Amino acid sequence: FAIDIGTTKTIAVAVNVTKEINILGIGEQESRGIEKGIVSDIEEISEGVTSTINEAKASLDTSTIIDKAYVSLCGATTKSIISRGSVNIPNGTISTVEVNQVLQNSIYNSNMPLDFAILHVLPIAFKVDEIDNVKNPIGVKGSKLEVIVYCISATRSTLTNIRNTLKKSMITNVLFTLSGYMSSIATLSKEQIEAGIILIDMGGSSTDYVVLRGQSVIYEGHIPVGSKHIDSDIA
Repeated sequence: FAIDIGTTKTIAVAVNVTKEINILGIGEQESRGIEKGIVSDIEEISEGVTSTINEAKASLDTSTIIDKAYVSLCGATTKSIISRGSVNIPNGTISTVEVNQVLQNSIYNSNMPLDFAILHVLPIAFKVDEIDNVKNPIGVKGSKLEVIVYCISATRSTLTNIRNTLKKSMITNVLFTLSGYMSSIATLSKEQIEAGIILIDMGGSSTDYVVLRGQSVIYEGHIPVGSKHIDSDIA
């Protein structure tokens, strides 16, 4: 499932991913228990998500079992920070091992509050010895690897509440993503991201935005104003 819990509506899409993405079922319900991206009533959200998933399941074969979900979160519950990491290269050539180590080091150095959990660690730039802006350091020779990353995290309480909600629908494997970042992947070209662009994702009562440059997110934020406010002002 791909699940988007918005302030005005909740959508669940059942998909089968092979070489292509095949949509198997779609559910959509009016959101309740969430205001401007902030959870106000977990029981109402739970009921709405369960109903949305059941609606999506209605068009599936009864033998189809889906126990995995990607859930997008708006920026109201997230916290982001730029961090840095560095590791030595013992063998003189950078492999995936050193890349993973330097990313883990950047997470450690981020000093993210304990009540937040990391969603994304997005490299902004790698540096090998004195060479800056290395896009892909794997295979490059050097003695030291450094990285600047953009860490996106969300409150642990929000993640726990959503996991508990999805367990009621027998979904136990849950992965969380930032809504604006996912929107950028779905809608922007590589050329746009490389040149630098801001993506604005406007919902009913809240708006997320992400700033991208050089294939990476460099800033993201949330505004508690959406299309309903505009409609109301015009009216």
